[in-house]
Amino acid sequence: MRDIYPPFKFFSLLKAIMLFLIVAAIIAAIIFTVMKRRDPIIQKIKGQKNKTPYQKAMANIRILTASKLWTQGKQKKFYIRLSDILRIYIMDEFSITAPLMTTNTLLKKLKTENSDIELLIKVKELLQFSDLVKFAKLKPSDEERDRGLTASKEIICRFHSYREEKENLKANG
Repeated sequence: MRDIYPPFKFFSLLKAIMLFLIVAAIIAAIIFTVMKRRDPIIQKIKGQKNKTPYQKAMANIRILTASKLWTQGKQKKFYIRLSDILRIYIMDEFSITAPLMTTNTLLKKLKTENSDIELLIKVKELLQFSDLVKFAKLKPSDEERDRGLTASKEIICRFHSYREEKENLKANG
């Protein structure tokens, strides 16, 4: 005759799993914190809480220009940041969730906000070129980089002036 096995101890297994998950979460938090501190560009961007979207975007472009991403051969990261600066500016200025939208969806949404076709074409060209660098592994030249920076500054300035004109018309109208 064999002895009867004691009941399965579910709670000891549950405690082991919970302990493992807690340790894994702590390790993930430590890795995330270390990685976040390593990127000096993100640290510079964080100090801009009391600025307008226009001031933040222009400061971020200056930070991106001063960064060594381009000279280190990190063109993809450079263009990711450049398009993110523009998308975050659009999100802050027009309350459009631009970072979560595809380029075409964003352009359709911007058409309802702004009637300046020339400006929308510039936005389209810049974002599509950024997409090519990010996804199709296009290797842009220094001239193309300079044109992209100039175009992004111009886009942001024109959106800003458009927004100011619209607010002035509301105040005076």
